[in-house]
Amino acid sequence: PPPMPLQLVHPGGRHVPHRRSAFIDLMRPRLQARLVFDDRGR
Repeated sequence: PPPMPLQLVHPGGRHVPHRRSAFIDLMRPRLQARLVFDDRGR
């Protein structure tokens, strides 16, 4: 299979389902903020 676009890979290395790519693009600012918050909460 073709390599997954970098935009579909979380900073932590977790892959985002391809069908949600458009949604992730729209929610990217909130998603990144939430990921940072989750990382701090660990």
